[in-house]
This record gives sequence, structure tokens and C-alpha cells, in this order.
Amino acid sequence: MLAAVRDRQCTFFQIENVRDDETHITQLKHITLDCCIESFSWLNARTFILFDLSVRVHDIDQHSEEQLECLFLSYWELIYNTIFFKSLASGGNVSSALALAG
Repeated sequence: MLAAVRDRQCTFFQIENVRDDETHITQLKHITLDCCIESFSWLNARTFILFDLSVRVHDIDQHSEEQLECLFLSYWELIYNTIFFKSLASGGNVSSALALAG
């Protein structure tokens, strides 16, 4: 199973290797959510979690599309560990175009 996630959409695919030279990709399910997705991760074969732009974690059952739990993480003051965020936070390694924009 492969999950492709963008904006508010989750699309699930089954990839099957029929022969050495033939692969079948079948779209199994398409889910539209009420939040903008920032990150996606499988918990097990049935459930996955989404981290949205409002700093909430959604635990969702893939088969029923039911949201099992939603946790607000804003009070934990998360630190984002990406090069882009580090450059904005520290002011170092910022290109002149990025410095002008932000």
C-alpha cells in the first residue's frame, strides 16, 4: 500500500508486481480531510496519523475513514528541524532573496 498526500487529500494505491517487466498500480481509496496536511505516517497496517498546519495530530482509521483521536500540540512549543526553518530562525545562511522576502 502506498499513500500519496497533498493539501487535504489522501490517496491510497496498491502496487502489484505481476512479472519482472509488468507492475500494476490500482487506486484503492481517496479521502478528503477537513485540515491541511503537513506530515503523514503509518502507525500500523490499519491506522495512520496526520500532522496538520494547526499543530494538531489526527489518528485516522484507514478502512472506515473515522478519526479516532485528535491531539492539540500547540502548548508543547515544537521546534521544526528543517534547513529552511533554521535559516529563518537564526538569520544565518539566508540568501538575499529570502532575506528580502521574509
